[in-house]
Amino acid sequence: GIYLSDGFGVVSVYLIDRDAGDSNEFFLYLPFTAPHGPLQAKQQDLARFSHINDSSGRPLAAMTFAMDRAVGGVLSALDANGLSENTIVVFANDNGGSTSHDNSPLRGFKGSTWEGGIRVPFTVRAPGLQPGISDAPVTTLDLLPTLVAAAGGDVAQLDTDGVDLMPFLSGSAPGDPHEVMHWR
Repeated sequence: GIYLSDGFGVVSVYLIDRDAGDSNEFFLYLPFTAPHGPLQAKQQDLARFSHINDSSGRPLAAMTFAMDRAVGGVLSALDANGLSENTIVVFANDNGGSTSHDNSPLRGFKGSTWEGGIRVPFTVRAPGLQPGISDAPVTTLDLLPTLVAAAGGDVAQLDTDGVDLMPFLSGSAPGDPHEVMHWR
């Protein structure tokens, strides 16, 4: 009886509020299914985007809005519980744009190895990081070593192609995290 993105947000906020006073660390993995097919959105969110005439563009915008609302609730819960200064939040997408939408100015779409198929939002909010933008290509494979290092683990013990992104994001390491990246 609840829209899935809203439900994900409500449960996540509940878990954050519940565990905030606990001295143990926690890991919250929040894999939104929106925006994704089937394109279904709440009527009040669709109404917000009534100015969009594209029959698939309106539900896509409404679904993105619902996900954004839920993410905002999670970030607000972290802030309200005093956890923001000790929490890393990563927001990433799994693939490029839909084949049914114009992905300009990027070439390609989901399922292709063109930039439009692999270039996605990737945002990190972490203690000590200043707001900024990096054009360096990274991959979600970098999350494991980044989070292991942040938790005090030994990245050298990992068998991964990923790298710890924090030195690059903080500006303490020059250049790009990857010399070369390959897709197939």
